[in-house]
Amino acid sequence: MKKKKCAKCGCNNDLTIHHIFPRCWFKGYGLKIVLCRSCHDRIEALIPKFQKFSKKWYIEQNNHWLQGGV
Repeated sequence: MKKKKCAKCGCNNDLTIHHIFPRCWFKGYGLKIVLCRSCHDRIEALIPKFQKFSKKWYIEQNNHWLQGGV
């Protein structure tokens, strides 16, 4: 069985599930990635909490961040 690791930094400690589309805006929509707590906290800090964007926007932002963007 393949051991899970953080999609951003590659560590395998303190793993969490990050919902690509914020649950507060997209109830039950299921794109998710595995992140360590540290990376999860960093990406959550970058995503606006009080404005809803298109699903395409969230995918683009997550992909940019995963590929090394701020």
